[in-house]
Amino acid sequence: MKAYAVRFSALACLLAGSLTSAQTERALLIGINTYQPAGTTAEHPPGCIYGRCELGTFENLDGSVNDAQAMADLLTSPKFGFPAANVVLLTNPTPPHPSPGVVLVPADQTTHDGILAAMQKYLVDLPQKGDTVVFYDASHGSLRVNSKGSKLTVLVGNQYVHADSTLVPSDAYKGGYDVRDREMTRIFNAALDKGVHLTVIFDSCHSGGISRGIGPIYRERALAFDPRDINEAPDTLPDGQARPAPTERTDNAALVFSAAQQDQTAKETPAGTEPHGAFTAALLQALQALPADTPASVVYERVKAVLEGSDVPDQEPDLDATAERREQPLFGGSAAKSDKVRAAALGANDDGSISLDIGRAAGVGVGSEFTSTTPTNTGQTVLIRITSIDGLARSSAQIVSPVGAKVLPGDLFELSKWIPADSPPLLIWLWPSNLSEDQIDAAAAQIQASGATLVSDPAEQIWTHMLIWDGTNWELQQAGSAATVGLGSPLTANAIAKNLPAGAKLWVNLPPSQELAAALKPATGDSAVQFASNLSVAQYALTGVLTANGPAYAWYHKSELAAGPPSPSAPAHSPGCSATSQYPVRTDWVPLGGTLSIDIASARLAHYASLLAKVHSWLELANSPADASIDEYYSLALLPSNSNTPLPANQTTHQGDVLKMALASDDRIVDHRWVYVLDIDCHGQGTLLYPRDYSENQFPNDADNGRQFVLPGAPILRIGPPYGVDTLIMLSTEQPLADPYVLNFEGVAARASRGVSSPLEKLLNQTSGGTRGFSGEVPTNWGIGLMTVHSAPQTASK
Repeated sequence: MKAYAVRFSALACLLAGSLTSAQTERALLIGINTYQPAGTTAEHPPGCIYGRCELGTFENLDGSVNDAQAMADLLTSPKFGFPAANVVLLTNPTPPHPSPGVVLVPADQTTHDGILAAMQKYLVDLPQKGDTVVFYDASHGSLRVNSKGSKLTVLVGNQYVHADSTLVPSDAYKGGYDVRDREMTRIFNAALDKGVHLTVIFDSCHSGGISRGIGPIYRERALAFDPRDINEAPDTLPDGQARPAPTERTDNAALVFSAAQQDQTAKETPAGTEPHGAFTAALLQALQALPADTPASVVYERVKAVLEGSDVPDQEPDLDATAERREQPLFGGSAAKSDKVRAAALGANDDGSISLDIGRAAGVGVGSEFTSTTPTNTGQTVLIRITSIDGLARSSAQIVSPVGAKVLPGDLFELSKWIPADSPPLLIWLWPSNLSEDQIDAAAAQIQASGATLVSDPAEQIWTHMLIWDGTNWELQQAGSAATVGLGSPLTANAIAKNLPAGAKLWVNLPPSQELAAALKPATGDSAVQFASNLSVAQYALTGVLTANGPAYAWYHKSELAAGPPSPSAPAHSPGCSATSQYPVRTDWVPLGGTLSIDIASARLAHYASLLAKVHSWLELANSPADASIDEYYSLALLPSNSNTPLPANQTTHQGDVLKMALASDDRIVDHRWVYVLDIDCHGQGTLLYPRDYSENQFPNDADNGRQFVLPGAPILRIGPPYGVDTLIMLSTEQPLADPYVLNFEGVAARASRGVSSPLEKLLNQTSGGTRGFSGEVPTNWGIGLMTVHSAPQTASK
């Protein structure tokens, strides 16, 4: 089953753009501290009694102007090189010490109309195609009721109603309107239509009571919702379809980096020497410490780790962008490339160990080592080693070297030695491999000379007899029978012709040669793949075929091998897929001979074995005791596009069927968790289906999630090839995964398959040796659930 992504996610905090070489760098930076001048009174419309209308005063902020000024200093620094004359500060009040040369807009323009006019001028009118433009806002965020909306909800009186997110201007205390996300989105799309590469950062947005909240050492940045109903339906295209959000565009798409998730508050440090938004402080620290060409995904990871490590309560930054845009720098240009698995330090534990934002979901185990990406102030790199796995997205580590080194929240590390997480290994088996390559070639020549009808893919073609080597003699075995007929050794064409009945279809199960087996064993020597002593305990066996082009080999599932030839009445499925099992029937066949050497063939077979091990590990994990922890949480459900009734278990889906992913529970859920959905298709390819970005996947949230709801922003699943048995795995955890895309891995039976191999899988193929290292107690604040989806082509009977 192939999942075609059709995004319908809401725009909550808005967006930033894909980047190429820019002609000119520009920036519009907004910071609003003054929301009600001294000596004034808050004004409310007649009859307004809820939300903002209950406020006696509109609370001023302390750090927003500092945030905007600090961003101006950063952008105009030599590191980023924005011309000061192209950097515009729109703040209230005006900063006392603005960056030299920047453009200052009068403070009285931080009104609803003034903000929109500045956005139009500096984001759309002045920039030219190819320019890079940064839009930054630090202010109150809020909501406004919209009965025709479809995103967030707020409680008005005794009922929940839909609402749109807003940016609060300085004149809101007079009863004026906020700047709505839809108004900003129209300006952003106009800039993107013009070819401007737009980066937008919000240290204000919080949906479901948008505010800059409160914590034990943080002051409140909060403003209640506006209850006046907008009553406006979503913008549409000329054909009536919903207009894609800037991040969802197929041309010049956008990215957003904002301070918090929809149902969280963004925090501000209390008044003091220089108050700042916690998010902006972490962002400035990351951008100052990391190279200018650092990918946005790495900046995000560091910011997230700093917020958590600094004990900022209940604030997860939100990065909304395409996978391509995440790997580009935040402000433009080409990013430094690295395919290594990363981890960020979250802080020190009571025992002196370091808490990391990586865990079992990334496949790392006890003994894995990480090296710091940047040297210390003495020029040394720090080496740490994982000592315990503390959950799906957490682990602890000790500093190995240098002695006395310090690790701070947000410090980044790359995997330098990988020990797999403890899980049952994939057991593989080889047929007796005591024949040389020359001897196998000689036997193949005799088989060709016998005139037998050969089967090139026994997983898909009917065969009546199998030719095997038992270590001493060649034997002929009829399908469905355990009895064999000895053909002796060396094999002759006459022996085959004499014992093979007319009309027979022969599977020549060639054994691996001595040379292939010797090359294969070191290549698959890691602990995730181990050799079985006999076929009865293995999951996969290395089987051979003889084709017109010579021998070829593949890993073949033991149960499919034992089942015999494929049945003509078996459900329709794609080659390599099983119609009944969650495991692939076989990997791709690897030809031997010609330009493909023994070394290349063995490396490819080892690679396929490692990918099968990844499938095996996930299926084993999904069937582990951890699965029980989902009993008090939602389960995954699939809904037909035209129905809210979940698809029954084991019902076959067909080509073209459209499904929605939903969460369902018999009881109201109060335990907040982050949700991820991984699809392992029938070719063994793992694809992260949800979330499509780093954001808005914690449930329940302030949108009043019921006992069943469609996952917001999730792709629509349209059934397509490959057909067979897909496995959908839902992870739920108290801590978000630092990089959900590490869950992706390639398939074993589709050479041009969709998706990209994760860095972990590349390491898996390169690693030889190492033992399974997981130890310690796994916490129960996470869960994993599994469901299967049977798919078939449209021609299959329904």
